[in-house]
Amino acid sequence: MKHLELGNVWLAATAVVVTLGLLVVYRGSFPPQVPLWYSRPWGQDQLTTPAWLWLVPGLIAAIAGASWAGWKWLGKEELLADIWMIGGMAAQLILALAMIRIVWLMVF
Repeated sequence: MKHLELGNVWLAATAVVVTLGLLVVYRGSFPPQVPLWYSRPWGQDQLTTPAWLWLVPGLIAAIAGASWAGWKWLGKEELLADIWMIGGMAAQLILALAMIRIVWLMVF
């Protein structure tokens, strides 16, 4: 097992556990509308119900699986495979930090 593969598994597991933990612990503290869609214009368009936050841990797990599958598929092209894996890990980290930010803004 290469270091990137192990790092991907570790990061994905940590990010999923942290995001799920935040959702479970603070599920009763969320207001009726939370910000999630940051790519939309500022205001009402960015808001959604707290149920949509459960999408984030699922996306993290899906990205981890796609990163690993792409890394295996691109195995002979080591540089491209490593770039693919690092990109997936960056996306997982960004999603986990976004979830932490959302919970921080809504609860504290």
